[in-house]
Amino acid sequence: LDTSEIDLPELKIKRLEALEIAERYQEMVEVGKKYLENDPRTSYLPHLVYFTHKAHRHRGLLYDGRQLWRTWGPVLTAGALGGEIELPGSSEKWKVPEGKEGDFQLMADRAGFYEGFYQLALGNKDAALGAMVNYNDQLYERINSGETLSMATKTYLEFQSLPMAQRLDVLHGRVAPALDGLQWIQPPPESDEDKKLELRLFCDSNRATNRQARFIDVLRKLEHEYSSQGLRVVWISGVLRAERAGREANAMTEIAIQKKLGWSFGVQPGQETGVLERHLVSHGGTLLMAIDSEGILRWEMIDPMFWDEGLYRAIIERLLRNSG
Repeated sequence: LDTSEIDLPELKIKRLEALEIAERYQEMVEVGKKYLENDPRTSYLPHLVYFTHKAHRHRGLLYDGRQLWRTWGPVLTAGALGGEIELPGSSEKWKVPEGKEGDFQLMADRAGFYEGFYQLALGNKDAALGAMVNYNDQLYERINSGETLSMATKTYLEFQSLPMAQRLDVLHGRVAPALDGLQWIQPPPESDEDKKLELRLFCDSNRATNRQARFIDVLRKLEHEYSSQGLRVVWISGVLRAERAGREANAMTEIAIQKKLGWSFGVQPGQETGVLERHLVSHGGTLLMAIDSEGILRWEMIDPMFWDEGLYRAIIERLLRNSG
């Protein structure tokens, strides 16, 4: 077996990827931290930081996840300029391999967003909003100065940080928008004394059977686990044309029966009733919101996926604790 062609640093990234695919997230956390501590002098450092962050997210390790970006974000930013950089816990400088500055820039561009992401998950709404606004401002300054941002960074800006900043500013920390005008298929009970926390999911039937199918399973599992403590799920879909509401209602009902969902769910027929619009949710997008026992919007996540179960658990447990 000729191993001379095997790139050891690349193998480390492949190992982290393999652990993620196998859903061995705790191991992924430990391996990622070990590599960052012992072997950060690699052109794959940006990927190491990102995979280790993902592992923290998947496990719901919020303080450590935030700290990871605070520690390594400035390192990646320095690396994006090339030349010699300082590494945490080392007095020796390290030279960024030539031609790799773009990789460092790509990941450095995420640090500001994830500061806001973790702050919101930890319940620090004002700090989260400040971080998102700061992130958006910095990126716009770069755009206005003539810089061309990478597609990945533009995607973060347009589909994550801008809509999040808007909702954080306008909706969070206030009573969640009303659901008046929703065509209920399975309405919520008239009175629900035990309800302490509502997870409100905006997701159409197409996404619920494709991209978000496994997430629906995770949400069902969490609802089963925490329903006795007061967790409820409300699932909302919207169609742009009212005449399609019946078809969408049938598709949602089919999913609910197949997956044995004990949720309240309904569809917004057309745009006139404005349920999605009040929540500042775009048609066809997927958004998960958490609303506390007082009806106050406390947290949200765009495009929630099955692999972040630990994160959802951390949010649910914090909000249930705080609801007394």
